[in-house]
Amino acid sequence: GLGDVYKRQLPSCSRSREMSFLQSLARRYATSHPVAAATRIQDLDPDEAATFLAGLEPEAAAAVFSELWPRTAAGILDRVAPDRAAKVLEMLNLSRAAALLRQLPADARDRILNTLPPPIASRMRKSLSLAEGTAGSEADTGVIPYDAEMTVGEALARGSDPRLPYLYVIDREYRLVGVVHRRELEISNTGAVLRSIMKAPVQRIPATAPLATVHQHKSWSDFDALPVVDGRIAFLGVIRHKALRTAPRTSRAAAGPTPALTALLDLGEIYWSSLFSAIEIFAEGDAKKGTEDLQ
Repeated sequence: GLGDVYKRQLPSCSRSREMSFLQSLARRYATSHPVAAATRIQDLDPDEAATFLAGLEPEAAAAVFSELWPRTAAGILDRVAPDRAAKVLEMLNLSRAAALLRQLPADARDRILNTLPPPIASRMRKSLSLAEGTAGSEADTGVIPYDAEMTVGEALARGSDPRLPYLYVIDREYRLVGVVHRRELEISNTGAVLRSIMKAPVQRIPATAPLATVHQHKSWSDFDALPVVDGRIAFLGVIRHKALRTAPRTSRAAAGPTPALTALLDLGEIYWSSLFSAIEIFAEGDAKKGTEDLQ
């Protein structure tokens, strides 16, 4: 396995070449397995995570950013150079990119928008301009949707917001296409794709709907939360009935990172022990490549 290759080659390489090898493995791991990589990156210090993600190709970094909780992703994005952050956002669909930008301070958001190509920046600004007092302005963008082609096993491994009984399912254009009840997920074959078990159509709320109208939505008798979509039916987040029935919400502080795990960019053996079990999936093909890198 790849671990045996690493252990055989370690005595003959310098610390810097050892780190180069490990970082190369981590980059390839993140590129091939963005969902699993995002799970690990959630637990890193934001500065460490930003350093690591800055070393990925923009397309690979965007795949990882798509799987991170928006507030976590925004905290990392805020630590990346604006031009690099802009390249990552270009790789995301508009709704997801706007959801991340909404989490940033205004000055950081403007720096990134000013770096984007003008046509893309214009579309981003339009998406960010939803008026206060609308469903879009009150949507909880911290809810991550699930790709319709994701398997049940992958969805279970990722986890979900325990406060929500449903998983919201999107297509590759980020459009809301269905929902899966948590109970249905737990009893389904782990190899089945979400598209095959989801329920459609979905009750949804337009982002531009005034809150006064949202209060009267007929579906509150059946649901505690409803998805919010833009004009393209792209998923923006959810709005909870409880939030509408209580006093205006105070801004929730962005959750800080959990104690940093010594992984990904940490030194030698500590790095390896934290990532070893996941990297084993590369098996023989990557083992050969790893050996060649060290020669």
